[in-house]
Amino acid sequence: PARPDLISDDFVFRGPIIGPLCKSDYLQTLDTNKVYEAFPDLASGAFGYTVDPQEPARIWFFTRFTGTNTGPIRLGNFLE
Repeated sequence: PARPDLISDDFVFRGPIIGPLCKSDYLQTLDTNKVYEAFPDLASGAFGYTVDPQEPARIWFFTRFTGTNTGPIRLGNFLE
């Protein structure tokens, strides 16, 4: 399950399709989709950290998720 205590209050999620999402919207999205129920052993591995040459306070990286699908994933109110 999501761990809100590990996410900064000024966290912003920016994805290729959705976002930006503030912390509360991001947590609500995770709760709506029930990702952690569909993939109970979901793990994320971040790699390839790079400092942005034009914005030194910004870090870019990749994430690769692995997990076993053991139940339905809900896509909002559309599918189950």
